[in-house]
Amino acid sequence: MKKIVSFLLSTLVAVMLIASPAFATLDSTNPNQVFVSGKDVVGGSLPLRVQSITTPQEFAQAKTWGRVVRLEQTTSKTFFDLGIDKNGNFFINAPQSSASVHALIIAPDGTVTIPKLSK
Repeated sequence: MKKIVSFLLSTLVAVMLIASPAFATLDSTNPNQVFVSGKDVVGGSLPLRVQSITTPQEFAQAKTWGRVVRLEQTTSKTFFDLGIDKNGNFFINAPQSSASVHALIIAPDGTVTIPKLSK
């Protein structure tokens, strides 16, 4: 985990050295947090961008669900995954979700679906 955090921090620092300092700053002085502060500038970059690169073939071959970020509470063994599925829907997955059954779905047209997941 430390290697992943270290890699992410070094990547963010490298990106920030290239980007204009008006867009984002990174505070890594606290070992318990990563704090990105920035401003949305029209015509510029966003303060934080997380990108997943998947292909239609990877979805078809079940090599990906489109998950990008996991929020996890280790003491309760609970997590939620955020992602974009093969149809372009933003989703939140719970532990009992699958590649096609999500806890929350927001379609590109704004339709929101909250199915009841079985336990």
